[in-house]
Amino acid sequence: MCALSTTNVFSQFYTELFSANQQIYRASDKSGEDSVFTYNQFVNFMLPIVRKNQDAIIIRGGYERLQSIGDNGCQTMSSLALPIGYSWTSRKKPQWKYLALAQAKVSGTWQQGTDWKNQMQYGGVFLATKTLRPELRWKMGVFVNREAFGPFVIPLIGWDWKINERWKMIALLPNMLKVEYTMIPDAVNVGFAYRSFTRSFFNTPDAGYVRYNEMQLKTYLEYHFKSYYTFVEGGYFIGRAPRYFSNADAQTATENALYFNTKPFFLLNFGVALRLAN
Repeated sequence: MCALSTTNVFSQFYTELFSANQQIYRASDKSGEDSVFTYNQFVNFMLPIVRKNQDAIIIRGGYERLQSIGDNGCQTMSSLALPIGYSWTSRKKPQWKYLALAQAKVSGTWQQGTDWKNQMQYGGVFLATKTLRPELRWKMGVFVNREAFGPFVIPLIGWDWKINERWKMIALLPNMLKVEYTMIPDAVNVGFAYRSFTRSFFNTPDAGYVRYNEMQLKTYLEYHFKSYYTFVEGGYFIGRAPRYFSNADAQTATENALYFNTKPFFLLNFGVALRLAN
């Protein structure tokens, strides 16, 4: 769901101003004969400009680099997104808070001869949050984006629940779910997470595209000092590794040395973040 869907921007327990992470995995086909290494880097930032009435102009940026390396070749694709929006609280019903973001994104191989017009994607997200009590907030909304394979629309529903001083649960389904336990207050957290993240990259020069239906089940460990976090995650990829489609109307993926149907595999992710408590 691209930069709009960076899950931490929707958490009500903290605001993530910056993050950078590296994801690594080795995927094999179901016969075990072919395999590919994938290196996936992300860099995201957010700049909230808070007004006197506590509403905020939101400026975000997100960069992703996806590199696939197989026995018979390699390919690198990138995306750069700029979501801009507004967050405000209802004047009549202050328990309601809203977020609206619009996004322009360029996503593809970025090589000589690139058709930049085809690589452009446009989308947006709207999210409404209702505070039932300080420890519990409900969220609902919708995400839309013009992907390489056509319009992509996902309804969203979730919650932020601080169960007690040790446990919390954050969700924005079908995108993410986190259950977190604080081992050492203000220092160490561990947890279980589910993540689903669909995006696409235009493939120059043959006008095809790569669709990535990422779906993960994982555990994580994070250490933080004040607002500075470092984290490591490990788990299983249960979705679809990147798949290649020959054109925008293709209904069936084309298998090749880099993009093929895989069996579930282990993944590793690690990174750093800057978060401010709300």
